Amino acid sequence: MRMLLRLAFFGAISWSAGCSKPRAVKPAATAVVSANTMNPGDFITKLGSLSYNVGKLSVDLDLSRKGDRIDWNFRHLKSGAGGRTYGSGMALASPDNTTWFLYMEDEETFWMYDGGSVLRYCSMEDSGPKSGTAIRDGKLESSALRPPDEVIARLSPELQKLFPPVKSPAERPSI
Repeated sequence: MRMLLRLAFFGAISWSAGCSKPRAVKPAATAVVSANTMNPGDFITKLGSLSYNVGKLSVDLDLSRKGDRIDWNFRHLKSGAGGRTYGSGMALASPDNTTWFLYMEDEETFWMYDGGSVLRYCSMEDSGPKSGTAIRDGKLESSALRPPDEVIARLSPELQKLFPPVKSPAERPSI
């Protein structure tokens, strides 16, 4: 909103100063930043409520801990299109575990790691939430999605071995 006001203000000044007509500039959607903000690419390791707001999209995350269990609730709301909610949780690998995390891959996909041998994901698709387990009891599930490289790098060394490095396509020769 501030960006739009600044554009309108400076556009009006340049127009009134006899300058050429200002170009219409469509501002890019930017995330609203506050102390409780999360953004795609963030690793979340603290309990509480976080939000991500950009354009007409609002994503809220509530994290709580009950004993050795982390519970979460995602709310994914688009103005004019309604919203979806997904709540679940997982037991931590141990009660004093501090290596658990949630990872916000993008506006719709989260990865959850128990700090030991379980990696889960949730994707907020138009048809509704889709969730699954990529790693269970230290073993790769047959229908597992491949997590982002950033997530793989934060897993234990044993779990990292489950995901061989992706080879980049060979460069094609110039003709």
